[in-house]
Amino acid sequence: MLTPSLTTTETKSNSEGGPRIPFITRRKVPAVQPMFSEQLRRWAVEATSREHRPISYATLQKYLSYLKWALPAIGDTRLDQINESLLEDVFVYLKKQTTQRGGPPAPLTLEGILKTILLVKGSYRDEAGALVYLKRERRVDRGNVGLW
Repeated sequence: MLTPSLTTTETKSNSEGGPRIPFITRRKVPAVQPMFSEQLRRWAVEATSREHRPISYATLQKYLSYLKWALPAIGDTRLDQINESLLEDVFVYLKKQTTQRGGPPAPLTLEGILKTILLVKGSYRDEAGALVYLKRERRVDRGNVGLW
């Protein structure tokens, strides 16, 4: 079953023949989406084996090292449930964790974790191969997440 989602991906000219302006269209979003950990596996395979600009093994290891912190808290969550309030809870959890140096993860590490979570979520494609989450929908207000 598909549920509608609003996007502004198309343009339409106004009645006076002026410049084309964006308008809201309906886009189908799959009602059942995979768990974050499943999408992470798909993304890792796709990102390293794609023909155009594949990521290197070292870059993949960097992303996975960021996610080792967040996977216990977010791994069994469906992609459509990942939003600012969930990420805020994840960052509260992360700030209680202890690193090898004895404190919580550094702000730069938290930023990398957030970017990687949004990168994996944003890589989800529907059955037709179209991206489900547009770039605008993948952004998160870092102030709302409690990153700083």
